[in-house]
Amino acid sequence: MPRITDQIDKSLDSNSLSTAATSTNTSKYNNILLIIELLTLNKGICGYIHQLDTFNPSASDGVQLELNSFLGKVLRISPLLPKISVNNYIGVVNKNEIETINQSLESTYSFLLTKLFNIVDSLIRVSNESRGAVLKFMSDLINKNHLRMSEHADEKKLS
Repeated sequence: MPRITDQIDKSLDSNSLSTAATSTNTSKYNNILLIIELLTLNKGICGYIHQLDTFNPSASDGVQLELNSFLGKVLRISPLLPKISVNNYIGVVNKNEIETINQSLESTYSFLLTKLFNIVDSLIRVSNESRGAVLKFMSDLINKNHLRMSEHADEKKLS
């Protein structure tokens, strides 16, 4: 499983979630999410995922938790990632193009949310232990990022 999640960052490049992406570009991260989603649909495998060392590793800050944990790597996929969003509006000159790009980003985001919901939902429903591990991960993530809204937040430590 860690090998699969390690491929997520490699599959996300400036074209993979952009509105100009071709089906071959989008298939990189889509295939990885599909594999993870299918593995979580199998109750035997899904029940094991929360026992992985990488499921909720001890991390010093939110960024490290996001980059080193199973769910962190999966949940960080977004068309709004800086290395992706920068390229979406290059060369756009009129309002119609902006609306088309916005609609495309919304549909991509909706697709991703559905996949991510299915993965987290499977992890929560498989067993009490898995549910507890997912909630522990979420609480650790929130605790490590609770300063995000503060006036003097260090962006380098928050995910």
